[in-house]
Amino acid sequence: MSIRPTSWTHWLLGALLPLLLVVPARADEDEEQPDYPTTVPVRVAAEVDSSQTPATGRWDVTLIFTPEEKVTRPYSVYLRITYRGGTLLNFDHAPELPTTKWRKGKPVRYTIPVPVPIQLMKREGDTLGVMVGFFDAEADKMVDPLNEKVHAHFVHAATLTVPEMGSTDDPAVREQLLARAKALAGEGKKADAWAVLELGIRRAKEDEAKYVYRDALEAMGYFDPRPISVIEKNIVARRIENEKRRYMRLMAGRYFDRKKLWAALRILEAVGGKISEEAGQAVIGALAEAKRSQKDIQQIQLRILGSITDEDKQAARETMNKLGLTPKLLEKARGFFKDKAYGKARYILRELMVLKDRALAQPARALLDEVDAAWLADTPPDQQKLVDDAVNHPAFGRIGTVATH
Repeated sequence: MSIRPTSWTHWLLGALLPLLLVVPARADEDEEQPDYPTTVPVRVAAEVDSSQTPATGRWDVTLIFTPEEKVTRPYSVYLRITYRGGTLLNFDHAPELPTTKWRKGKPVRYTIPVPVPIQLMKREGDTLGVMVGFFDAEADKMVDPLNEKVHAHFVHAATLTVPEMGSTDDPAVREQLLARAKALAGEGKKADAWAVLELGIRRAKEDEAKYVYRDALEAMGYFDPRPISVIEKNIVARRIENEKRRYMRLMAGRYFDRKKLWAALRILEAVGGKISEEAGQAVIGALAEAKRSQKDIQQIQLRILGSITDEDKQAARETMNKLGLTPKLLEKARGFFKDKAYGKARYILRELMVLKDRALAQPARALLDEVDAAWLADTPPDQQKLVDDAVNHPAFGRIGTVATH
């Protein structure tokens, strides 16, 4: 006599429960949310070097973070340059040294070059605010620093004053800028000298003056460019990683379409691992991307676990008819698992786990978890080769950055 599920309810549970083991339950609206910190145990300050601003068109803003306790969460730094109450420039970034590595009493300092906005170059004496705050991506909110004066989660860390930056056509101004560039070059600051001459060209209206600055630039010869800032490093690293992930997602999609499900899964897991690492470093946007990646991974996991062949189903049914829903059937399923006959084992365990007999249902449910984990992890060798080729593409090793003027 054929063995069938004991009732329609049991059959339905047998079909749905395995999915619940893979897909995380959606958080209930009334579920208590994590208690995220409302402050970061760090005091924020900034120093501004404006000594070369009239000539280079750039302020050097040094951010100073002084932790009063160990920082345990990854935060992004929000740096906004404001003018008359609105944000004019945005330099949000992940610190090169992640906040989780900041230590109590050890200030973290780094300098960010801030250009004078072109629309303000003729507004001598106007001021801009250097506003600094922290963003917690997991909590999806800004968090206050420890400073006494915090407005809308930001600290007004410094003020920038627009210098006089008129035309550079006048011969006297021209000679002054050329002399300043020469002095900077003599001090070994050729990158700053270049910035002086470049800005001279930009601010000049007459061709005669432009030619003078151009000739001075050509006369400088080769020199090492200035080191790239933390903002630029963020941008470059993000673009490189995005291109790697774009390629890996493309290959995962191709293998999914070809039913190479384990190859697609392993590649997406590699992508997800990189994104999770970025989220731990507070790379902006990484957490939301990690959640999307996890959803893609779960969909492929469901496809794999649902790919029991008709032959395995028939063999499992014959075994069930022969042994009945008994402890012997559970042991047989264990034997299928040991032989890596995952489809047969899973088919049988789905029937056993919904029985009223808890002595059979509970161990069947526990064994099903083991079967699912092993099946998902057991990548066929031919598909592992595809994964290795995609994740370790030789082009990735040749990608780097070159700083230019």
